[in-house]
Amino acid sequence: MRVIFMAFCRCLPAAALLAAALLSAGCALPPRPAADPGTETAAGPDSSGRQTAAQEETHTPAAIPADVRVLVVDCSVPCAAVAPEFTEWEKRVTDPAAPLTYPLPWGADGATGSYRYSVTRTGCDLPTHVYYTPDGTEFGINAGTGLPELYAPGVPPAAAGPDLGEDACREIARELLSGCADPAGFAVTATVEGDLYRFDFTREIGGLPSEESATVTLWRDGSLHSYSSRMLGRIPEDTRLPFAPQQADGWVLTRAAEVLAGLDGLYDRVDCGIRARSVTRWAGCAVLHYVLEIQCLRDFGDTVEIDAGVLELLVLPAPGAGEG
Repeated sequence: MRVIFMAFCRCLPAAALLAAALLSAGCALPPRPAADPGTETAAGPDSSGRQTAAQEETHTPAAIPADVRVLVVDCSVPCAAVAPEFTEWEKRVTDPAAPLTYPLPWGADGATGSYRYSVTRTGCDLPTHVYYTPDGTEFGINAGTGLPELYAPGVPPAAAGPDLGEDACREIARELLSGCADPAGFAVTATVEGDLYRFDFTREIGGLPSEESATVTLWRDGSLHSYSSRMLGRIPEDTRLPFAPQQADGWVLTRAAEVLAGLDGLYDRVDCGIRARSVTRWAGCAVLHYVLEIQCLRDFGDTVEIDAGVLELLVLPAPGAGEG
């Protein structure tokens, strides 16, 4: 198996390494430097499943799959010990192939936006072209599928109409999404945020949430406040992982312990726990995307100082493994 590790580290400057370079290379990456054949001391999981640097476990490199990569993206803990292989979560570029104008996906009939830039993001296999209308409305169109991925009106409604209620607004959100994807294939959760109803649609793959998702936020009268989506139509429904997620949990925590061991001299304790995992695709492969929470603690006796961060990891199949 191949594990790609992304650490959120604001303390490191961005390096010029593009996501497109990784995506175009397929699942295969350059050989990782040979591991020390001896044993190494790193943090192990405690009884709650959290990874604690204060708890030491001796293991060999064979405890995790063959090739593990560290991708530093953005973070709030000192990560000088984390060797960066990727340092840009979101990159803006100018695409000469992007249409200079594009019809507004929702709103005034016949309105168009002017092209501003394109965005490439880690974990998304196609860029998004971003447009603005004269009134400040911002919207984004997927460069490959032509589906809207972003919509934020520049001018809010002059006056709110009557509150339609959550159920009616849910149906309005489903109808809006139906122009981009079949809402029947998505689980939906609703959140009330002040004068807004927010509906999060997520497609599940093999019992796990996937990154094929959309968020529709409506004013209480049912008018559109904003819209965003990710990977719509990019993750086939028959996607299968070539490994059990429970196995990947162990690989991820072991790899995190190895990477974070470099912080042992800076902190009294480093805790790491899995916040979430989801299914996505990377260079045509089925991938598990992990989000880990990191807490780095300094104990001064009467006070404890905590630096918090987030680590993101991608677990990829080994080259030639295919999908089950």
